[in-house]
Amino acid sequence: MIADPLMAKSATNGRLTLVEHTAHVLAVIRPMARTWRFDESLAGHGAILHDTGKGHSVFQRRLKRTEDDEGDFLDDEPFRHEISSLLFLPLFDHAEWPALIEMVAAHHKSIRKDARELGLLDFVMVRSSPEWTFERHAGVWEEWAPRVCREVLPHFGIDAEAPSIDEAREAFEVAVAYTRSLGAGWSRWRGLLMAADHFGSALMHEAPVKAGRLFGIPDMQVFERPHPLYPLSQRRADDPAPHTLVVAPTGAGKTDYLLRRCRGRIFYVLPFQASINAMFERLDRAFNGPKEERRPSNEQVDVRRVHAASRLLRKHEDYPEEDQLLQRHPGAAVKVLTPHQIAPVLFGTSGHEAMALDLEGADVILDEVHVYNDVAQAMVFEMVGALVRLGCRVHIGSATMPTSLTEAVLNRLLGEGVLEVRLTPEETDSFDRHTVRKESDEELVWKTIRKAIRRGERVIWVSNQVARAQKRFQEARIRLKGFGVDLCLVHSRYRRADRQKQERQIMELGKYPRLESDTAPALVFTTQVVEVSLDVSFDRMVTDAAPLDALVQRFGRVNRGRHSLDDRVLRPVHVLEPPMEDAALRPYDPAVVRASYAALPEGILHERETQDRLDRVYPALDLKDIKDHLFRKDDAYTLHQMRHRPRSYLAEQLDIDSYSLVRLSDAEAYAAGHGRSGLEIPVSRHVLMPLLVRHSLEQLRTGNYPFIIPNSFYDEVLGLDPSTDNQPVALPGVFL
Repeated sequence: MIADPLMAKSATNGRLTLVEHTAHVLAVIRPMARTWRFDESLAGHGAILHDTGKGHSVFQRRLKRTEDDEGDFLDDEPFRHEISSLLFLPLFDHAEWPALIEMVAAHHKSIRKDARELGLLDFVMVRSSPEWTFERHAGVWEEWAPRVCREVLPHFGIDAEAPSIDEAREAFEVAVAYTRSLGAGWSRWRGLLMAADHFGSALMHEAPVKAGRLFGIPDMQVFERPHPLYPLSQRRADDPAPHTLVVAPTGAGKTDYLLRRCRGRIFYVLPFQASINAMFERLDRAFNGPKEERRPSNEQVDVRRVHAASRLLRKHEDYPEEDQLLQRHPGAAVKVLTPHQIAPVLFGTSGHEAMALDLEGADVILDEVHVYNDVAQAMVFEMVGALVRLGCRVHIGSATMPTSLTEAVLNRLLGEGVLEVRLTPEETDSFDRHTVRKESDEELVWKTIRKAIRRGERVIWVSNQVARAQKRFQEARIRLKGFGVDLCLVHSRYRRADRQKQERQIMELGKYPRLESDTAPALVFTTQVVEVSLDVSFDRMVTDAAPLDALVQRFGRVNRGRHSLDDRVLRPVHVLEPPMEDAALRPYDPAVVRASYAALPEGILHERETQDRLDRVYPALDLKDIKDHLFRKDDAYTLHQMRHRPRSYLAEQLDIDSYSLVRLSDAEAYAAGHGRSGLEIPVSRHVLMPLLVRHSLEQLRTGNYPFIIPNSFYDEVLGLDPSTDNQPVALPGVFL
């Protein structure tokens, strides 16, 4: 054993030797190459070559660098190990060089226009010159290159002397010329190596075992469960058409039907975090059994979920176990995620090649993803085209798609074969479940709620804004004191650990069928997070006015459970009149909200009429023009191979919770790596930026780089509430 081996990872990042890390990546790249139809031997050579440059003396010194060394460290010139790795190309057959260059040269940085100008072509075209770049990355070649060939490469069957300095220079020049010659498009080889490298780095010593279980195909037989209350459960799903469009009311059995249409690995796309949590647990339970009847771990279907910012979640006795490190990586049998995670293939942002490879040939279910804003609708429309180009089978399910959007999507799939599924008029009529009451006086609504609570009803009140939901919850504590009512608040701005408790509570309060002994009243305050895929059934709803498609989704959480086909009980949904101030209608388009309120009936909401009402609100498709941001525009790629763009402007416009906060009292545990995901408070850019403007917030340089907030900004019941302290925070400011 070598006393001072060449290292690949620092002490704070796993303390792996270069031999260990290379072995991990090699073990992972083989099943990926096999599944994605690459030359397995050539892929293995890429894994062996990709980090050989880490043997450079500069890299080895930097791995051992500490804060105490910082003042004395003399070598702060930029250095990229990928460039040094390319100098070992002469050890491989010349015919393999193009693929090896694509795998190695940009497996961390965009080859050009990297955010910090650290790509290979940035070095030779912007920062300095080809000669300086070569000299910098060759270094004292005769000292460190032989050590790599002596201590590392023989472990992988390569017994050879180090290339001469002239051979290394020629390899460098070939790599520069090759990367400069590449045209527009995307590199499959780059995607393969990046996927394997990230997987190996995340799972380290577990990587070889985990890699052997990737790319399983789930058995859809579990969703063959016909039931007279769910019309779609009785429809055959074996039509040969590759794509599917299902438009049917909430509770008609869309989810099971769409899953039965799938033939391969599944990407289940939903718009909201709460939707993801609920769908993950629902699918995990279906495939792997409930907690008390779990299948053995080696027989379980690999079901994962991916949120916007997290490396999720936790192991807890009340939940299915999740392998946190696997969440983002390729190869899941079933992955539950949002459009945000697929966005890289649209915009060409970091990781787009690996995402494209993972998606190729899969079944993608787009469930109610149109309930976003105009940017998201445009994204979904473009996403359909991108998925078809990747050979995916696209299955779209909705209760509320305007005809204009439906026609646009069908045109996008034209010629591909689409199975369009709708209920018969008679089946649709059986889903009349609500009476609409338009309310102009919130005080009268409170009186109605008090009466409902006394009758033992379970009521859900949906607000469009978190602050408004918090205010109403606090008001209910006063107004309903002594009523013996279960009060619950659920929104998106909790620590993840607290959010799980809140979601479990709403699922418990809204469960159905309800036991006869379960007569306690309940009042749940929430936001848009309940609109999709939460399988709950309340007795009554109060809601702010919102776009009609969002309202119909919300109504689906009331009177959802039926006992028989003759069960035609109607439950009330109270819709508050839109306020005059446009700002009070955020995050929605005020004109759409007002048109939606006008389109609602006063009385029974007939499902058969819902489509006409939607088309009145959305008479034409008005998609935001996002073509200038797309990776592929008008059938031509807009980005050269081996490059990616920085974070997408359009992703920011979606206002997804892609940033994190942590409480000051949690910062030390977070920095130490203890239960990080449970301590994070996910927020969107529009929530974060005012905090950064008003306060000087320290930012941790680990995990998801969360900003630290004072404890006074957070309450375990109310969640994030920065209005409780508007004074500047005495913390050192660090901006990302």
